[in-house]
Amino acid sequence: MGETVDVVDLAAELVRMDTSHQGEGGLTLPVVERLEALWSSRGVETRQFPTPKEGNTHLWVRIAGRGAAPPLMFLCHTDVVGVQPGWTEDPFAGEVREGYLRGRGALDMKGMVAAVTTACLRLVDDGAVPDRDLVLLYDCDEEGGWHGTSWLLEQHPELANVGAVVTEGGWALCGSDGRTPMLASMSCAERTFGALRVSTVAMATHSSRPMPRSAIGALASIITRLERLELPVRLAPLNRKYFECLGEATADPELADAVTELLAAGTQPELDAAGRRVVTASGYPALHNALLRSTLAFVATEGGKRANVVPSAASVLLQLRFTPGGSSPAEVIDLVRECVRPDADVAVVGPPWENEAETLARWQREWTAPHSSTGHEVFAAWQHAIAEVHPGVVTAPVVFEGGTSAKPWREKGIPVFGIYPYFVDDGTLTAMHGADERVRVDELRCAEDLLHGMLARFCR
Repeated sequence: MGETVDVVDLAAELVRMDTSHQGEGGLTLPVVERLEALWSSRGVETRQFPTPKEGNTHLWVRIAGRGAAPPLMFLCHTDVVGVQPGWTEDPFAGEVREGYLRGRGALDMKGMVAAVTTACLRLVDDGAVPDRDLVLLYDCDEEGGWHGTSWLLEQHPELANVGAVVTEGGWALCGSDGRTPMLASMSCAERTFGALRVSTVAMATHSSRPMPRSAIGALASIITRLERLELPVRLAPLNRKYFECLGEATADPELADAVTELLAAGTQPELDAAGRRVVTASGYPALHNALLRSTLAFVATEGGKRANVVPSAASVLLQLRFTPGGSSPAEVIDLVRECVRPDADVAVVGPPWENEAETLARWQREWTAPHSSTGHEVFAAWQHAIAEVHPGVVTAPVVFEGGTSAKPWREKGIPVFGIYPYFVDDGTLTAMHGADERVRVDELRCAEDLLHGMLARFCR
């Protein structure tokens, strides 16, 4: 038997390895080598897939099964987003304090990497043989870059030969006390994304003689208008089921009443009014707003470069998230254009190898992709595991508000499901990609038990 490793210790160790992604790929090789050593010591098959950037590496692991069904793959990225100002602690210390593991990646998603790994190690150490191969793909470049899973499958198409994929996704939410498990969701689809650049122009001049109108001042006004733009509530079928389950799970009568109003709404004004009430009553306002409608976010600005020049142009980059079954990409773009006209130009932003028509067509294809079935055995196995580890907790399907690296498998029609297997409060959820990221230690241990119980369903 190989080295025994504790899930919290492993997660902390991984957090201490800085795999932050700054746009050119992260240094994931130390994580890959650590994980590979755990598997190799048990005689489990592993394979590294280096990318063109040195040290930016994928790791593939196969636990041999009986071959009764196509492989089940767990997809866990090992890179993390970069660190922004605002941290009150060392983001790569991996410190356990006050019941939390703290640091960049603790939640997204080195905590899950550790939980998946230790759950699978328990199966191997116990001599359990799954009815199918279990594949773990620890991928890099999920948080950006050109050598993520799409690149990997282009280089190695055989890696697509799996029956289903489990990756990050649906959230497990605590009740109003921030600690008691309330609702566990598994995502069966994910929102797709696109980008627009909103630009303003004005006369350039010396900063000592400013004109009445400037490009940056005009852009500030445009941003204020866009911040006030409320995109319509569109209750996609999966998310309708989610809110039904939320209404059942919550102990807050105000939220329950708001959800009842939402589900009964028959007109767009009624939907919008009920959606506002749900967000106001929710203990997770940003999450539930994102499940009710498509969203836009300001992610980057461009403007002047010098103190003595008033620039002739300024722009803001918007990231859009489109909910399958909700507002279409074309509808969202039209609403943005209507909001800013005639004071700004709006341009579709895509990769350099696509023209605007190709980008829009791709967004439309991704937005209309079918979701994975809640009747799938993976969904059932997760529900059974939740019932065993967290008795009485309500489970729900959902559209993940973010995106994942499982996209190339979805495009091939392979079912993809998403979970974050630990219960969180809103502060923990908000810290994802922000400052002072953290995850509860006791929830990491429960996450290992949950995943082990889920996988045990495939070892009978």
